[in-house]
Amino acid sequence: MKSNNILTIPNPWYLLSNITIEDFIFGMLELGKPIDVNLVGVFEDTGRGSLRDVELPLHRDGEYSEKLAKAQGGTYVEAKDVDIVGMYCLKSSDCETLIEYKEMKFHTYRLQRIILKKNQCLVWDNKTVRHGRQGKVGDRLILRIWIHVT
Repeated sequence: MKSNNILTIPNPWYLLSNITIEDFIFGMLELGKPIDVNLVGVFEDTGRGSLRDVELPLHRDGEYSEKLAKAQGGTYVEAKDVDIVGMYCLKSSDCETLIEYKEMKFHTYRLQRIILKKNQCLVWDNKTVRHGRQGKVGDRLILRIWIHVT
């Protein structure tokens, strides 16, 4: 059976608009094995940064970062084999997602600022791309999926 997946292995990242949540979830599952699925928004005053209205420094999901742990009040989540990260925007705000990647053509690092809009997804290679967050999260709500490529 041929796949109708519109999601592909990122090289190093991409942004898609007007994608359904179903296409995002099933597309991510076709890329590999899910390690973690969660909602990212403002839910608490303390704890992990994704649960609070705080900015986050550039980091890779699942890898320890002293700066990230400090921003999150001393906590972080370690996870092995997070190869691909996908974020689907359920509710938008002016919060910027930062993507830092190496431009192979020029051998320099580039920082891209993205304001995710509703029904957009951002997918990146977690081994080569770092990401962060700037500005007020507000009522932005993201579905995030961590994938291990098998």
